[in-house]
Amino acid sequence: MQREFHIPEQNLHGLKAKLEKLGRKAEKTGLPFPELRFGITFTDRTKDAKGQLLIVKYRKVILHWQSVMSSGWQVIGKLIHLPEGTLVRGFGSDEVPMQYRNAEPNCDHCKVKRKRFDTYVLRSLAGEFKQCGSDCLQEYLKVDSENVINAIKFLTSAIDTVQASEALPAIGKSPDMWPLEVFLAHVVDCINDIGWIPRSRAKAEGITATADIAYRRMIAIENYASPTQAGSDEALKAIEWAENVSTQGSEYIYNLHTIATSGAVEQRSLGYAASIVPTFRRELTGDKQGESDFVGKVGDRNDFLLTVDKIHDIDTAFGEQYVHIMRDDLANVFIWKTKDRLDEKKKYKLRGRIKEHKEYRDVKQTILTHCKIQR
Repeated sequence: MQREFHIPEQNLHGLKAKLEKLGRKAEKTGLPFPELRFGITFTDRTKDAKGQLLIVKYRKVILHWQSVMSSGWQVIGKLIHLPEGTLVRGFGSDEVPMQYRNAEPNCDHCKVKRKRFDTYVLRSLAGEFKQCGSDCLQEYLKVDSENVINAIKFLTSAIDTVQASEALPAIGKSPDMWPLEVFLAHVVDCINDIGWIPRSRAKAEGITATADIAYRRMIAIENYASPTQAGSDEALKAIEWAENVSTQGSEYIYNLHTIATSGAVEQRSLGYAASIVPTFRRELTGDKQGESDFVGKVGDRNDFLLTVDKIHDIDTAFGEQYVHIMRDDLANVFIWKTKDRLDEKKKYKLRGRIKEHKEYRDVKQTILTHCKIQR
């Protein structure tokens, strides 16, 4: 498995040193450690609040790792149990099932009720899912639980280290966490100044993402104006919306809700947090077209003639993806999430499998997966 990152060159030396240190620890335990491969170098041009042009040089790096799997069971995710909710962290290409959102820190194997900070989600080759504590991992994987936990720790530490290095360099030290309302106020002002630029578009066009510009404004406050009152007011409204939004929708919306209820943002969650504002604005201005109904039977593979209505860019644990909201000629809504972006308002003939039927804000949606465009 692999994931791509874009790292400012000023951060490369520190990133290499941190990964080498983690790698040496993994080597002492005999556990595998992700491999970092380096790609092309490119420059990014942006302007600061005073209109001065900034040129930042980036290096594309790719992190490779082996999936944690043994005896027919694969660890596909980790559940981090916090007082304000449960964070879901997936390790594979498929999302962790919705049933584990806000899951209690329980273990399906020992069924012992006790305080656990982390639990793990496993999937068998037959498609069965289990949640278990760290001590019971060996009952499924048939290997020492401590080795599995350490392997996962090394993997998540490597991902977090590389991901944190994506942030633009800042002058001076900054705290590990910031008040969410302060960060989002800067995000609102940035969107009003330059528009919303998700990281997927920023990488494709060689420009700076809105989240990173807002982050620079926030941590270098002495060089930038404070957020406007309008920005602060809208930030509070966006947070209130995210705190109360239904979490029965996508994993993306669930993670926005978790960040909003925590009231804080850190470097690892900058992209998610920043997207609260444009998502909130879409909810305010979104229009519903006709009555949608479920189409087909879950599990069936069919042909569909669909028009792309809207496209949402989202940051996931494995990079940027595009959520395509599409409709057929009867106004039925279809959702397809993929790493490749289609053209908005264009009609496509797709062949794919119906993954599930669900309702989001009283709109029936048919969720598609494994689609191919028919020529």
